Amino acid sequence: MSEHGFRGSKDSRLQSAELEKALILRTLFRGAALPIKHRFYAETELTRKLLPLAENVALIEGFKAAKQWERHSSEKESSLDLESVSASSDSRCVLEPLLSKVEKGFSENDSKKLRDLIDALDKYNDGFRDRPHVEQAALHVLVAGQMLSHLSTFSLPKIKTLAQILWAGARCRAKRKPAELSFDDPNLQTELAALPEIKWARVWENLGINRKLWSKRRGKSSGQKRPSTRKQ
Repeated sequence: MSEHGFRGSKDSRLQSAELEKALILRTLFRGAALPIKHRFYAETELTRKLLPLAENVALIEGFKAAKQWERHSSEKESSLDLESVSASSDSRCVLEPLLSKVEKGFSENDSKKLRDLIDALDKYNDGFRDRPHVEQAALHVLVAGQMLSHLSTFSLPKIKTLAQILWAGARCRAKRKPAELSFDDPNLQTELAALPEIKWARVWENLGINRKLWSKRRGKSSGQKRPSTRKQ
């Protein structure tokens, strides 16, 4: 049984998987368009270096997820009722902050904002392969945190899982292999299984994340306050 409580026939299980996919995509592109709600990192040398890029990449990833969601929800063959997840949630909610960046760049004669966005897109399309593996992982942790920070179940394990999926997608782009954010995309799954082995403890440390202040499944449900991050 899935977390949505579906059980039974193959068709119902397929509908469950399709609904889960739609809900995940909606979460990602809506989260990418909002200001970060729970700051999970500290101000370190690495976050200062990666954060401007990560903020732009989150918008790009969010826009891609929104376009994938639109394709997913408009499939004529699908009998899945997506009305419950479709209200006011399409690519426009991510397009607006993207266009706002462009408009601000022009109105303030700030070409750097425009160059930063274009540079982020170029790096995104190239899969960030010019960066060390630990930096690639850290970048995707920051992007994943941005996209998930509005969830009530916001946690480091969820951030790590999404970061690994986004990293696998970047490796697909670096190899010019088409892939979508989906549990059943073969190219994504191949790269996910072949991610470089890194010391995740080093990633958390370099981002100023104190894992001892986090619990996997507690938070609001147990009445605990969310951890604050220490300045470095």
